[in-house]
Amino acid sequence: MMQARKQLVAFVDDEEDLARSLAAKFSNEYETFPFTSAHDALCRIDDSFAVVVADHRMPGMTGVDLLAKLRIKSPNTVRVLLTAFADMIPLQALINEAQISHYIPKDPLGLQHLKIVLTDAVELYSGRQERERKLANLEQKTTQLEALVRMQTSDERSFDDLLGDDPQFQAAIRKARFAANSDLTVLITGESGTGKEELARAIHFQGKRRRNPFKKTNCSMFQRELLQAELFGTVEGAYTGAKDANGILRAADGGTVFLDEIGEMVPEVQAFLLAFLDGGDIHPVGYSGLKNLKGNVRIVTATNKNLRSAVEDRHFRLDLFSRINQIPIHLPALRDRRADIPLLTRRAAILASHKLGLDKVSIGASVIGHLQSLPYEGNVRELFNIVLHAMLFMQMDGAKTVDLDYVLAATELQATSTAGSCRLDEAVESFKRQYVAAVVKRHRTQRAAADELGVEVRTLFNLMKRYAISREE
Repeated sequence: MMQARKQLVAFVDDEEDLARSLAAKFSNEYETFPFTSAHDALCRIDDSFAVVVADHRMPGMTGVDLLAKLRIKSPNTVRVLLTAFADMIPLQALINEAQISHYIPKDPLGLQHLKIVLTDAVELYSGRQERERKLANLEQKTTQLEALVRMQTSDERSFDDLLGDDPQFQAAIRKARFAANSDLTVLITGESGTGKEELARAIHFQGKRRRNPFKKTNCSMFQRELLQAELFGTVEGAYTGAKDANGILRAADGGTVFLDEIGEMVPEVQAFLLAFLDGGDIHPVGYSGLKNLKGNVRIVTATNKNLRSAVEDRHFRLDLFSRINQIPIHLPALRDRRADIPLLTRRAAILASHKLGLDKVSIGASVIGHLQSLPYEGNVRELFNIVLHAMLFMQMDGAKTVDLDYVLAATELQATSTAGSCRLDEAVESFKRQYVAAVVKRHRTQRAAADELGVEVRTLFNLMKRYAISREE
C-alpha cells in the first residue's frame, strides 16, 4: 500500500541553525526545506508548498515582504510569520499586506506552539487544493455549459440543461426521463424558483410529443371565467366582448400543456379539467352544442403548495388530485443541494454574460464559498439573479472578475427587491432603476449624478422619466 505523500513545508530564517533545526524537528510529519535567504525562498517556493514559515527580520527582504510576494506567486500556500516581541507590528497590517494566516512569537513558548499551527495550516492548504480541483473540474464543463446557453435562446429544453449531482435532484431527473416516454399526467412539486417549468419543458421536448406544441399558463393569474376561457376557449357572445377563440388545450393539440400553480385553480374550473382528463372533453365558455368537443393533450402540472392539505381543507378536489398525480416528481430546494451551487453559478455566469454581451467572466473561489452559504428562499432563480446583479456591478466598474464585493452588493440588493421572482429582462430593469435611483439620491445635482453614471444629463433625465424616479426618492 502506497504511503500518502508528505506535505511540503518551508522554514525561512537568516539564522541558519534555527532554520535547519525547525526543518529537522518536523521532518517526520512533513517534507521540510530550510532557507536562509528570502530571495532564494521566493525563487524556489511555488504552489506545491503547503506552508511557509518565515522570520520577520531578515536582510534584503523582510518576512512580511516575502510572504506578500508569495501570496501572489502561490496563493494557496499558507503563510506563517515568526517575529520577536520587539518586532511586533499590528496584526491588521499583516493581514492586509500579506494575508498571513498565523504569527508566532520567536520565543520558546511560541516555537512550542508551532506544531499545532502547522497542523492547522496544512489542513487549510489541503482544503484550498481540494477547492481548486473542484473548480478545475467545473472549468472542463465550460464547453458544455456554453452549448446550453445557445440552446436556451429558444423555448426548448433537455434534461442535460438541468444541472446537479445531488441524489434527490438526480432521482427527480430519472423520474422525469421516465415520464417523458409516457402520456401519464405529471405533478411537479417544489418551492418557487426550483425549476419546475424547466423540468416540464424537458419532459415535453424529450418525449414523443416534442414535435407538437408546448403551451403553459399560470392558474393563479385568472378568476373562474377567464381561466376557463384560457384553457378551453370561448364562444362569441358568451360575455361582453367575447369572440370565438380556442383555448390552449385546443391550441396545443397533440402536444403538452403545463399548468403552473395548479393549487390555485378555482373549484369550478377543476371540474372542467377533470372532465378533460377523464375523456378529453373541452367546454368553451358559452358553448351549448350537443356534440362534446375533444382534445388530445398531455397535462403536466406544478405547485409549490401541499395539495394533500388543500384536499383535506376541501380547496382542491380529491378526484382531480388523483388524476394529475400519476407521476409525482419533487424538486429539492437549492439550500438542500449546496454541492450543486458551484456548477449552477458557472452556468448563471455564462447565461448572464451572454445576456449582457460580455466575454468569458472569471469568478473567484471566495465568491463560490459565499454563494454556498446563502439561504436561497428564491432557489435557483435567486442564485441566477444574484450572479446577474453582481456582473452588472462589475460591468459598471469596468472590471473583468466577479469578486466578493460585487456579490455582497448583489446579495443586499436581492434582499431588498422583488427580482427573485422576475424574468431576466425584468431583473435587469429592476436593477437599473434601483441603481439610478440610488445614485440620484446620493448627489445634490443631476450633473453630479450623471457624472457618476457616466452619462449626459439629458440621458439621466430620460432615465429618471422612464423609471419614474423623483428627487425625493
